[in-house]
Amino acid sequence: MPAGRHRRLDQASRPSLVSSRRERGAVEVLTVHADDVTEADLIGRLGVDLRRAIEAGAADADAFVLDLSGVRFLTSAALGMLINIHAHLADRGCRLALAGAAGNVARVLKHARLEELLPVCPTVGEAVAAMRAC
Repeated sequence: MPAGRHRRLDQASRPSLVSSRRERGAVEVLTVHADDVTEADLIGRLGVDLRRAIEAGAADADAFVLDLSGVRFLTSAALGMLINIHAHLADRGCRLALAGAAGNVARVLKHARLEELLPVCPTVGEAVAAMRAC
């Protein structure tokens, strides 16, 4: 490969930034596996991976919980991506809650007043319970 050229990884050859598991009922928990969501390419990858996980679980899930417990940093661009995911789910008649945000991420969510748009819960368990109660 010539100097200065980078080989692009196709989508199938890279690990997903999101894993999912089904909780009791129709609640899908999506866990983010990236601690620093600040760079544009990573935010884009995360958005793609979240949409793929949503599509995979959308057949029988009516609520999704996004576990942010492993995320240490989040930019306003990443926040915008989360709002877009929320809107995408709302268009499909599904709901989204955020869970596990701490430190810098919790401050960003609070400053943006995201709890006025969707549930923001301290733990995944509380978010799952909130989604079941709706």
